[in-house]
Amino acid sequence: MNIACILADTNYPLFADRTVYGLRFVERLQRQFREFKFDEVLFVSDLPSPTENMKSINIPDLIRFANNLDIQQDIRLFMVMSNVIMDDRLIKFTRDHNEDIQLTEQGGFVKLSGSNLKSFIHYLSQVKDISQLIDFTKKQKDPYSIKIVTPNNFDSYIEDLRLNFVPYYFQYEKDSDLRSIENQMYEANFKGTMDFIATYIYKYPVREITRFLSRYPSVNPNYITFLSILASFAVPSLFALGYMGLAVLTGWCMFIFDSVDGKLARLTVRLSRTAGIIEHATSAPAIFLWFAGLTWHFANGRFFAFDNINTIAGWTLMTLYWVDKTMCGIFRIKFKREIYDFAIIDKTFHLIACRRAIILLIVTVGYIAGLTESSFHFLAFWMVCSFVFHLLRLIWISASLSISNSHQT
Repeated sequence: MNIACILADTNYPLFADRTVYGLRFVERLQRQFREFKFDEVLFVSDLPSPTENMKSINIPDLIRFANNLDIQQDIRLFMVMSNVIMDDRLIKFTRDHNEDIQLTEQGGFVKLSGSNLKSFIHYLSQVKDISQLIDFTKKQKDPYSIKIVTPNNFDSYIEDLRLNFVPYYFQYEKDSDLRSIENQMYEANFKGTMDFIATYIYKYPVREITRFLSRYPSVNPNYITFLSILASFAVPSLFALGYMGLAVLTGWCMFIFDSVDGKLARLTVRLSRTAGIIEHATSAPAIFLWFAGLTWHFANGRFFAFDNINTIAGWTLMTLYWVDKTMCGIFRIKFKREIYDFAIIDKTFHLIACRRAIILLIVTVGYIAGLTESSFHFLAFWMVCSFVFHLLRLIWISASLSISNSHQT
């Protein structure tokens, strides 16, 4: 059983009007604990609760609650100061770790279980105000055995984001720079290995769009995900019908939607596993249909006329796209890492590899230059180049690791 206590004393009003990506600190902590399936989330304070669905309890209430706990069960109590802003990975680690933990030397977050929890419940009967509990999160004495860990002790690699980033942990003070905190939170939620357009062009516009939309609770990330999926499937129809300019515009809107929805969901703690599954399941088929739409347009509907250079180019794109995706999937299963995130050379090539944004960029340049058919041919050529590069890297890495393992044995 996991129980979280968010502690707020008389300093809390200093921060009541502060928000990070549209959420007050207590509201953010509450959502994070709920996301990790905590059984109870308590707001311990003499002040009114800042959220509607979490009541405020005082010290006598907390004492009664603690005395009613069955300490024979596996119960873990987490106490966190109300001005803490922390990475989800820290909550997950402390929840799943066997030892009792205090985060950082400065404290502000502590987990208690077993004998430490028994000692704390006894100590709780002597507590007179919230400030004593806050002090407890900062420094423990005997008989408590609590391990102090810092974010630097954690594995910084985030597999889902292909990103190396040390988990963030802030205690907001009166003069803290909230914008700087928000920027660091954004960096921790932006994929590490991306094409150069995402990395160097729309990364920061997307950050500002996300910051702006986070102020409006009615803007659900799932709505933006729906728009992204809708746009991605509208593009092939527009390509097939020859509306190249509108297809290009719709495609770029899709990329903005696709980047904003995940950031907004993570930074406002409104993740939807269903939306994520649907988005990932529809992503690859949509791009395949882009190629089908382009092939239909440039081959004038002669989809299976293999004496036509445009039909050949189109089928080259459609075939190698799936073969390359399959090969990359095999690599991930075998080496537990994406092929375009394995080494510096792979990350560098991924900046320009034949993936969604680069595909649309090639088509866009061709449209602007009045060379749409030539851009289609170049797109097929670049898909071949990307496939060959990934195939050679798969062979090279597999052989290198095989030789290395044989030498070790």
